Amino acid sequence: MNFLRFIRDFIKSLDDQLFYRYAAIIIAVVIVIMSGLMYWQIHSLNKEDKKLVVLGREREKTEKIVRDYKKFDQQRKEVDAILSKDESFKIKEQYQDIVQQVGLAQYQKEEPIVSPGGPVGDKSEIRLSASLDGINMKQLTDLLMAIASNERIYPVELELKKSSGLTPSLEVELKIATLESKQVERGV
Repeated sequence: MNFLRFIRDFIKSLDDQLFYRYAAIIIAVVIVIMSGLMYWQIHSLNKEDKKLVVLGREREKTEKIVRDYKKFDQQRKEVDAILSKDESFKIKEQYQDIVQQVGLAQYQKEEPIVSPGGPVGDKSEIRLSASLDGINMKQLTDLLMAIASNERIYPVELELKKSSGLTPSLEVELKIATLESKQVERGV
């Protein structure tokens, strides 16, 4: 109580001009302190807002990674199911059947060559290289459609050259592949 009485007596003893000067100084100090606190608060909020934006982006990236992993895992399961359907699958026999179906057996330049490809995850790739000569674009399209319709094989590389014969035809170098479990590794 004595402190308040001391302040009251001090204020009463001031003349008006000195009182207004002290009041202005006190108000200015309070305004500066309040402004500093407001600036610090706004700066802190902006900083946290930027962190939230970064966190939101990282969350979106993480969700995309999880979605991609689920999609990849589903595709891996589908591939495993396809591979387990026919464990005695041989790419060369399948290719010969497709060539017979589309009527291109007589256009084969040489016997298709089967070779091991590289590892693909926990599977290994088996490749088949074949050469056809004297076919037209329709026949090539039919062959590629037949290969694409087979879920077990897929085209890897296709090289086209104009055939050296008198009729306008193509010379085709085709590479197809299949996946097999590393334990099986056959395909011939």
